[in-house]
Amino acid sequence: MPRGGARVGAGRKKKTAPRDVELTPADPTPPSPDGELPLEYMLRVVRDHTADPSRRDRLAVAAAPYCHAKVGESGKKDAAKEAASRAAGGRLRAQKVPPKLAIVKAG
Repeated sequence: MPRGGARVGAGRKKKTAPRDVELTPADPTPPSPDGELPLEYMLRVVRDHTADPSRRDRLAVAAAPYCHAKVGESGKKDAAKEAASRAAGGRLRAQKVPPKLAIVKAG
């Protein structure tokens, strides 16, 4: 009686796409019928002074993450790069032109 080796049906199953779902690429933000994107619409309403102020405020809050990054958005690597660039800009920074070498004659 053989032991070990490959067996029928053993191992990880291959992933297959569900048969009832159609695999078509979809646009994540389809434009409106007039061709305006949702962010453009929000900014247009925010800039409209005749719109309801509470509506303008809500749309401004919703559009802000797409227009401005958070203050703490940068990570540790970005902070380290910034600290290194500040340290390299001091009095002891690398010179653009190498210093002139003078020959000293022993007399």
